[in-house]
Amino acid sequence: MSPTRRVVGALVITTCATLAAQQAPARSSASGVYSAEQASAGEKIYFENCASCHGADLGGIERAPALTGSQFFEAWQGRDLRRLRERLDAMPPSAPRSLSDADAVAVIAFLLRSSEMPAGRVALSTDRGQLAGITFSRSTTGSPSGAPSAAAAAAPARPASTTPTTGVSTEWTTYGANLASHRYSPADQITRDNFNRLQIAWRLKTDFLGPTRDTLYSATPLVVGRTLYTTAGMRRAAVGFDPNNQPARALYASLGFQAASYFTVARKAL
Repeated sequence: MSPTRRVVGALVITTCATLAAQQAPARSSASGVYSAEQASAGEKIYFENCASCHGADLGGIERAPALTGSQFFEAWQGRDLRRLRERLDAMPPSAPRSLSDADAVAVIAFLLRSSEMPAGRVALSTDRGQLAGITFSRSTTGSPSGAPSAAAAAAPARPASTTPTTGVSTEWTTYGANLASHRYSPADQITRDNFNRLQIAWRLKTDFLGPTRDTLYSATPLVVGRTLYTTAGMRRAAVGFDPNNQPARALYASLGFQAASYFTVARKAL
């Protein structure tokens, strides 16, 4: 066989292999793509490098999003594991790309286990090309759980509803609204149609919270129930008040805080 035919034959084989790889159906992350030993190793790595931001229970802390539960699943459903691996390249924020390929994939295995996806006999590969062929889904097929049917996919999309939402919680209990840092509120009194007509409803005087007036005051208030909490004044007092009262009056003030935070404490019955 001449050298030219050998080169052409090699190119044909390579092209066919590439096309076959592209046409191969994606695997589901629920089909046992990691090993139990790998997930256990990833758990240790997570607690050493990630838990301080995302929480020991993976529930998220302040601006760090949750890495388990429905919010995490909805954020990654239908996306391939290579994207999740690329996201880990930026983690932890203080030392990006500090995790080795093996450690990063072990953390992914731990996250899959935490999302109630079963382990298999073979460890998850560190090869990003193979990770691209695995879809984050609880379905045992490559399609995301709850994927639309062909008829539904072909139907024209309905326009988004413009009806304001009502009857839902409008609390803002952390810096980013919730532990997943969605930074979203369903409050519907302010819309794009009336935004340019807003006026100041009330002001909170903070002169009594320090020896001099605070001219550089800035804070992110929290809303829990009907009470608004914030820090205010030169003494950085934690202040709680009912914003519906006019004029607004502080219900109480406690001195010496840099920022406001809210948490609940479970009480045992005596």
